[in-house]
Amino acid sequence: MIGAIHRRAAALAGARITGVLASSPPRSAQVAAEWQVSAYPSLDALLDDTSVDVVHICSPNATHAPFAMRALAAGKHVVCEKPLAVSVADAERMAETARNSGLVAAVPFVYRYHPLVREIRARRIDGEFGGWHLIHGSYLQDWMLSPQASGWRVDPVAGGPSRAFADIGSHWCDLVEWVSGERFAEVTASTSIAVDKRPAAGARTFEDASEPSASEEYMDVRTEDCAALLLRTASGVLASTTVSQVSAGRKNRLWFELDGARASAVFDQENPETIWLGGEDGARVISRDPGHGSAEQRRLSVLPRAMPRGTRNASRRSSPTRTPRSAATGRRACRPSTTDCAPPASPRRFSDPPVTARGQRCEEMKLGFLTACLPGWSLPRIAEWASGNGYEALEVAVWPRTGGRDFEASHLPVADFPAARAEETLALFAKHDLELSALAYYENHLHPDPERRAEIRTHFKHAVDAAAALGVPYVGTFIGRDWTKPVADNLREAERVFPELVDYAGERGVKVIIENCVMEGWHPDGYPGNLAYSPELWEWMFSLDLYLNWDPSHLTWIGIDPVKTIAPYIDRIVHAQAKDVELGSGDIDRYGFFGKAVDRPDPWDNGWWRYRVPGLGQVDWARVVDRLYEHGFTGTLSVEHEDPVWGGTEEKVAQGLKIAHRTLRPLVIG
Repeated sequence: MIGAIHRRAAALAGARITGVLASSPPRSAQVAAEWQVSAYPSLDALLDDTSVDVVHICSPNATHAPFAMRALAAGKHVVCEKPLAVSVADAERMAETARNSGLVAAVPFVYRYHPLVREIRARRIDGEFGGWHLIHGSYLQDWMLSPQASGWRVDPVAGGPSRAFADIGSHWCDLVEWVSGERFAEVTASTSIAVDKRPAAGARTFEDASEPSASEEYMDVRTEDCAALLLRTASGVLASTTVSQVSAGRKNRLWFELDGARASAVFDQENPETIWLGGEDGARVISRDPGHGSAEQRRLSVLPRAMPRGTRNASRRSSPTRTPRSAATGRRACRPSTTDCAPPASPRRFSDPPVTARGQRCEEMKLGFLTACLPGWSLPRIAEWASGNGYEALEVAVWPRTGGRDFEASHLPVADFPAARAEETLALFAKHDLELSALAYYENHLHPDPERRAEIRTHFKHAVDAAAALGVPYVGTFIGRDWTKPVADNLREAERVFPELVDYAGERGVKVIIENCVMEGWHPDGYPGNLAYSPELWEWMFSLDLYLNWDPSHLTWIGIDPVKTIAPYIDRIVHAQAKDVELGSGDIDRYGFFGKAVDRPDPWDNGWWRYRVPGLGQVDWARVVDRLYEHGFTGTLSVEHEDPVWGGTEEKVAQGLKIAHRTLRPLVIG
C-alpha cells in the first residue's frame, strides 16, 4: 500500500521512477510490469544503478536501518518510512550517517501537510493560545480488528518490538510536537494485545481480512494492538494519548486537543476540513478556506484531501527531486494504487455543485463551445450570444495574442489578471447563467526552439493562475512534439517537462487536460505533431497525471472508433470537445492516409478529409453522447468550430454554432 503512495507522490513531485525491488524476484517482476519500470534483482543492483538519485524505503521496519545505511553509503538520497528504525541505537547511527553524508534523508510524516494543521501551528506561533496547560488525544484505526488480519507488522522480527505505536503512534507524537512546539521528554506507557493469535500469512495492509485466512498456521501475537501513554514535555506540560488498531469504525482517526492559557484547538483527521477553536467566551468551528487564514493554510488548501495531499507536499519538500529526477522504490509486496487522489476541495465559484472523485461536477452534462472560433468578438459579446442561443458553458481561449495560427484567440488576458478582473469575469458569467468549463491554451510544450518553449511554459502558468483565481478546474493544452527528434526521445522529454507543470497546476487546484488532436500541421511531413492522439499514448500520458479533453473527430479520421474509447478511459475524460469530421471530401485514393506530399503549401490541407460542425460529418453523435451518459460523464461537451464551410465570416461562424446546437441539444440533457 505505502509503496504505491510513494510512487505516486514521487511522480507528482517530478521524479522518474526507474525501478522497484519488492519482497521476492517474482513479486518485483510483477510490480515492475504494472508500473512499467525495471525490476531490480537485488539491493546491490539497485544501488549500483547510477541513474538512481533517490531511494524510497517502504519495506518492513527491521530493514529500514540496513537499507538506508547502504543507500547513503552508495551516495543516494533516502526517503524512509516510519518508524525510522526499531531501536534507538540504529536510529541514532542513521541520523549521524545522514548528517555526515551531506545527502537528503527524510521521514515522510505527511500529516504535517494538512492545511488546517498549518493553521493551528501558525496561530500558536502568533501567540493566540498562550502557554500550554494540557495536551491530549488519540490515534484509532480498525484494520486489525478481525482475528484474521495479519501481515509482517505482527511479526516482531520483521516489524520490530512495537506495532500499533510504532506504526501510528509515531505519527501522533510527531504531529503534536510539531504543531505545539513542545518536545516529549518523559513517558509512561502500557500496552495490550486484543487478539493473541493471528494467521502466519495475512492480508496486505488495509485489505479485507473478514474472510478466513488461507493459511492454516497461526502465530502468537507479540506486538501490541493498543497503547496508552502518559507523557510530559521538556517544559513540563502534561500530555496523554491512546493508540489502537482494533477500534471498530475508526478508519484513520488521528485526533488531538491542545489546551492553552488563552485558547484551545482540536484537529480530527477524519474531519480534516474543519478545526475547533475554544475560548473562555465560547467556541467556534473554522473551515479550510484558500481565501482566509494563515499563509501556509491558504497555500496548501488547493491540494487534494487527506493523506494524498500530505504525501504529495511532503514529497515535494523532503525529496530532492528539483535537481535529481530519478527514484527507485524498495517495498514489501503490495498492489499499486489504482485510485485517483480526491478532488480539490477549494470552493468552486460557478454555482458550487458537488464534485465527484474525478473532479467533475455532480450534475448533468452541459453543452458549451470553445471561444477560439470568434477571435474578433469580446468575451462579454460571446457570453451574451451563447446564453441567448441556448449554450450553457464556455471553454475560453486564452492565447497571449492572435495571428499565430487559425482558431486561436485571446478572450482573457491571463498574463495580467488581477483580482478585480477575476471578479468582473465571474460577474459576467453569473449574469448570463453560464459555466466557465476550462481555459484553453493549446500549444506545443516540446517545441524545438528553447525560447519559444519557454514562452509557452510561462504563459501556460499564467493560464493556470487565472484558472485558480476563477475557480475553473481545467486548463487545456497539447503535449506537442519536437519534430526534429524521434517519438521515443519526445516521450522522454515530455516526462521531464510535464511533471513541473502538473505539479504547478495541482498546487492551485487545477487539472491539466490534453486534447487528442493529431496536429499534423506541426510536422513538416504531416505526421503527428501532438503525441496524445491514440489510446496507447493516453495510457502513457496518464502516468504523468494528465487528463483528457476527449475529441471524437480526431479518432475518427485516424481509423479509431471513438465510442469504443469512452468506457476504458472515462475516469480520465473530464472534459470533451464536439467537433465532426467529413471523410472523403478529397481524393484519398490519390494521396493515401497521410495526405498530400508533393504539393502541400498549407500543412493543414491533407487532401482527403476536413473538419465539420457536429451533424455534418461522420461522427455518430447519438452513440457518442449516449455512451458518455452511460459511463457517468458529467463534464462539459464543448463545440470546437473549425468548419471551413461555416467559417470565413463571424456571421457564418455563428450559424455554424447554431447548427451544432441543433444537432446536440436534443441529445444533451440540460
